[in-house]
Amino acid sequence: MVQFEYEVGQKTLRNIEECLLPLMPRIGKSFDQMRKARWLFAKSKITSRRASLDSLKLTMTLFLHAIDRVSGDADEAETKEEIENLLGSAKNTKMNFIKAEIFDQAVEHHYEPSDKDNDFIATPIDDDNNNNNNEKRPNSPESSDSENGDSESYEISLIQNGYDYSKVDLSQWVQKHKSNTRIPLQIMLVLSDDQFVEIADHLKVQMAVTSYALVIISGPSSHPQARSTLRRSIDERFSKASSKGIPETQSIAQSEDSLSDGGMESMTNTSETMEDRLGSSWKYTLPNRQEMPRSQPSPRGNENNPADPFLYKNKPSPPNPVRQPSREPPREDPEKLEMKKQLDVNKAEYVKSEAKEQKREFEARIREETEREFRYKLEERDRQEELLNKERAAAAERAKIEIEEARYMAEQVTRDLMEKERQAAEERRKEEAAYIARAQQAARDQIEAERRADESRKKLEAETLARAEQAAQFKLRAEMEAEAAKKNTKGGSLSFFKRLGR
Repeated sequence: MVQFEYEVGQKTLRNIEECLLPLMPRIGKSFDQMRKARWLFAKSKITSRRASLDSLKLTMTLFLHAIDRVSGDADEAETKEEIENLLGSAKNTKMNFIKAEIFDQAVEHHYEPSDKDNDFIATPIDDDNNNNNNEKRPNSPESSDSENGDSESYEISLIQNGYDYSKVDLSQWVQKHKSNTRIPLQIMLVLSDDQFVEIADHLKVQMAVTSYALVIISGPSSHPQARSTLRRSIDERFSKASSKGIPETQSIAQSEDSLSDGGMESMTNTSETMEDRLGSSWKYTLPNRQEMPRSQPSPRGNENNPADPFLYKNKPSPPNPVRQPSREPPREDPEKLEMKKQLDVNKAEYVKSEAKEQKREFEARIREETEREFRYKLEERDRQEELLNKERAAAAERAKIEIEEARYMAEQVTRDLMEKERQAAEERRKEEAAYIARAQQAARDQIEAERRADESRKKLEAETLARAEQAAQFKLRAEMEAEAAKKNTKGGSLSFFKRLGR
């Protein structure tokens, strides 16, 4: 279901893109304004595209609300109410497509090119002008319905209604044309197979989404009565289009959104499936000619067309004209023949002069258009140069600002570098001073250590010298004592000690 809805949406968007191609600058530049207006109003089928978008929007909205109901993300009562409202709006989908097609046909008949110069003109839509205008085109709807003045009133009301097909009430128009069963049938006959398939696709995907939404609202049930109620609810909303293999249970006259009995009774076999409708087995049943009023003209305004199924074979023949007796054609005067030849020569010369004048005017117009195009190109070049100069001036101003900013940044960077160098020099000076102080302190410590070492060495030398002198004295005393002992005896030793004591 989602894939089919995606395909229908893609097809609708492609149709809209094809509709807008002549209005695009790249493709539509070769078309003049008149042809674009002709395409926009008469050939683009804008209303049918809008009906397709409305149907697609309704289907997607209904599907999203059903998904919200299943997922439980939204309020249940509010979602159910929205789904019921959308289901009610889905009843009018088929009628909206019919209204859109009738509206497009009315606009196409209203805006037609004239036979004289193929310019885009609009047919007058005033009722007084429609009643008093006797010069009708032979194939237009106005010429076929000029006697009663009511056949174009619906198309005129469509155009005067602000191009809103959804606001048009078809019931009044159908009541006016109950006796003329050919007009709705003609609208259906002019639909192409692609249009039928497109409408059927929209109705099919909408019916699938509607059935899904109805199941979501009502809930799955195995009761036969509940299934029949669900089937009947779907058939009430889509009585003309059913999915493959599902028979339709209501005719077009019984559906709520179909036309009234006037005009659509001629389409029978409404109980067949969509496959039978699109196949070769489905046939249109034309209205009985015996029941058709003979005084009513053909809706196409072409009674001599042998392909027209609504021709009237029993038209009264015109009275026979009075026959004139045959006469021998009079002989022309040679002088008159000569004058006629001269007139023909003059006419030929006049035609040649007119052709030359037209050629000269054409060349002048071409020259003027060329000059205008050249002036336009010059002006365009001047505008481009002016824009380029403005861009250059703006670029120069931006470059100047950027240069000033770069200069300021360079100066700022230079100042920062100088400050960093000053701080580095200050740090180096402090480090050098600290290093000198440490060196001086180390030198002083070394000198003090050397002084202390000298003092210690001198003290040690003095002590050593004192001990040596003392040892020498002890040695000398010992030697002297030894000598005294040898010389003297006891007395002698005593005197020696006395002497030594003195």
